[in-house]
Amino acid sequence: MVVKELKKPQRKWNLGACLVKVVYVITIGYFSVRVFFLNSHIISLHNTTPLAGSLESFMNLSEAFTASASSSYSSFISSPHHAAVHERIGASSSAAAALSAEDHFLHLPKWMQEYFTWHKQQRSQLTPETWNKNKYLILGCRKRHRCGGLSDRMKPLPLFILIANRTQRIFLIHWDKPAALEKFLQPPMQGANWSMPEWMVQKIDHHEIDQTLKRGEKALTHLGEDGTTAVYTQLQDFHGGSFIYDGLIAATYEQQDADDETVNNKAPAADMKKTHNDRYHLIYHDLFRYLFEPSPPVSVLIDEQMKKHNLIPGEYSIAHYRAFYAKEDKKDIFSDELLQKDAINVANCGSELRPGGPIYFASDSRVAVQAAVSYGKEHNRTIVAFDGPEPVHIEKEWEGRNVSEFYSIFVDLYLMGNGRCVAFGRGGFGRYALMMGYNSTCELRYLYKGRKKSCHWTNLGPNGERVYPMN
Repeated sequence: MVVKELKKPQRKWNLGACLVKVVYVITIGYFSVRVFFLNSHIISLHNTTPLAGSLESFMNLSEAFTASASSSYSSFISSPHHAAVHERIGASSSAAAALSAEDHFLHLPKWMQEYFTWHKQQRSQLTPETWNKNKYLILGCRKRHRCGGLSDRMKPLPLFILIANRTQRIFLIHWDKPAALEKFLQPPMQGANWSMPEWMVQKIDHHEIDQTLKRGEKALTHLGEDGTTAVYTQLQDFHGGSFIYDGLIAATYEQQDADDETVNNKAPAADMKKTHNDRYHLIYHDLFRYLFEPSPPVSVLIDEQMKKHNLIPGEYSIAHYRAFYAKEDKKDIFSDELLQKDAINVANCGSELRPGGPIYFASDSRVAVQAAVSYGKEHNRTIVAFDGPEPVHIEKEWEGRNVSEFYSIFVDLYLMGNGRCVAFGRGGFGRYALMMGYNSTCELRYLYKGRKKSCHWTNLGPNGERVYPMN
C-alpha cells in the first residue's frame, strides 16, 4: 500500500510587518470558511454545533468575524466571564494542584466533554481486527519528520481536538522522536487515552494502514473529506493555532445565535460571544491536565523540585530566558557577561509580575541560571531554578541521547506550567507555559521583534505598594 507524505511548503516572508498581519487575518478568515463549509457535508458527531447554511452565509460569517476579531477578543478578555473562569482556575492553588483528570474534564466545554466520552468508547474497543472501522487523527512525530520543539508540538492541542471532533476521528499521539511520548507524559487513569497501541504502530510501520502526513493550516480543511484511515498531522505556529481555533469557535456561536434569533428572536450574537468558555486560552490549562500526567520518573523529579524550593502551584511567577534560540550549535559565541546581563533583566521582569513573590527562572543556559539565582540572593528574594543538567533541544539535539537526558525539559515544563504569571522572550516555551499556567493573561513579553524591554527589580512595601530599590 502506498504511503503518501506531503512535504511542508516552504514559505518566505519578505514583506513588511503590516502586510504580514493583513495576510494572516485573511488566512484566518479563509480557513474559517473552508473548515465550516467542509463540516456542512459531514454528519456531525454531536448535535451541539449545528452547521447549517450555504457557502455564502459562511463567507459572510467569516468576514464579520475577521473584521471584528481583535476588538471582540479584547472585549472578551476584559469580560466578567473571563475573570470568573480564571478565578475558578486559581482560587485555591493547593486544591487546584490536587484536582484529578475527572475534575479537569468537568471544566472543559460541553462539546469537548461529549467528544472525549465518544473517544473513550471508541478507544476501548480498538483491536487489530476492528481498527479499520474508525478513522484517526494522529499528532505524530516520527524520526523521519521535522517536528519542532516541545511547545511547537503541543500548543495546537485544542485545535486538533476540535478538528478530530468535527471530522469524527479518534485522536491519538505517536512519537518516536526522541522517544515515545509515554516516556515523559502518559494518559491519566481517568483521562483520555491517546496512546497508540503497539500493534497499530507495527501496522503503520509495515504500511498496513493507509496513512498520510499533512502539515500546516491547509491540511485542516481536507481531513473530513480524506478517506485515509490514519492522518498524521503537525502544525508549527507561534500561537499554536489559537487564532484559527478561536475563529472557528466564535463563528459557530455566531451561527447558532443567528439561528436562534431567527427562530426565537433571541439576543444578538455579540452577547453570546462574551459568555462562552471555549476560548483556547481558557481551556488549555484543563485540557492539558485531562490529557497528560508526568511519567513516573518525571513525576519524581517534579515533586522533588517543588518541595525543595517550596513552590506552591499558582503562587509564583516564571522568568523564561531562551539564550540560544536558533543558535544551539553556536553556544560559544555568547559571552558569560552577556548571558548574565540578560538573565538579570529577565529576573527583573519576573519580579514585576508578582512583586515580593518567588520566581522560577528557566533557561537553556546554566550561566544564566546561576546568575539569576545569585541575583535573587542579593535582593533577599527567592529565585529558584531546576538544578539538573542544561536542557537539550528536543528537535535539534536528540540523536544519540538516552531518554533520561530529556527529563529536564518536561520537569521545566511542569515547573513553569504550575506558575501564575510568565515573563518571556524568544521561542515558544515561555508562551506555552503561560497557556498551561494558572492565569493565561498575566504575561510580560520583554523581547518583541528585536526590541528589548528593560525591567526593574520590584518588591512590595509594607502597605502592599510597589517598591523599586536601586538595581
